[in-house]
Amino acid sequence: MPLVDPVTISSPGRQTTKKPAPSATPLRPVILFGSPIARTTDGVQLLLVAVLLRLQFSKLVEEPVPTLQNGLLVFGALQALWAVLCCPPAGHHQKKRAANPVTTAALSLVLTALIVPLLHIIFVLFGAPFLTHQTETLLCSATLAILSVFPVFYAHGVDANAWKSICGFSAPLDEIVGGFWGGIIGAWLGAVPIPLDWDREWQKWPVTIVCGLLAGYVVGRLVGGFATLEAKKGEGSRAKKE
Repeated sequence: MPLVDPVTISSPGRQTTKKPAPSATPLRPVILFGSPIARTTDGVQLLLVAVLLRLQFSKLVEEPVPTLQNGLLVFGALQALWAVLCCPPAGHHQKKRAANPVTTAALSLVLTALIVPLLHIIFVLFGAPFLTHQTETLLCSATLAILSVFPVFYAHGVDANAWKSICGFSAPLDEIVGGFWGGIIGAWLGAVPIPLDWDREWQKWPVTIVCGLLAGYVVGRLVGGFATLEAKKGEGSRAKKE
């Protein structure tokens, strides 16, 4: 006579159901502060980046290394000031522990510095000189990092889902995403004139790359700003009421 499990008999209708795994929260666009000082800083900072590109172009062609070194300090200061005054830091929505903008900016600068060697390697893999112009490539990588990568660290930290959305083209367009992809695409397009047989001094490495990433960053920020214009107006009205 076959043995019968009493547990099976006593619970014939019992079925185990698996709960679906919670899905990741979709990334929301970063809305800059709507206060008058934030809006003024946002516009002036972007204007200064464009003006510096125009004024320093000749020096960039003649002496790329010292020009990039000085520009990196200026861009770093502008980005840090813009982030603290205009952009909500990562974790600002958490009620238990409010994020400190200055501390977040400092940590973001450290993370940005750590990413520079990786960008240097990527530049080399995409055709940058390997045995020569190493200083120029390193400074170019640092410029791209401080302009395009630093704001992402400041606004999203090291959130894997946020980075996956941004790098996977699924993040909503805002000034952070616009500046990120604008700088990268601009640097890529800036490489186009280098191999052309025009025999111009400005075709040397990495002049056109730097010009492309600066111009692309400005355009990307502007496009991202227009994409969030309505939300900015609401933020500005809320700031006036407070």
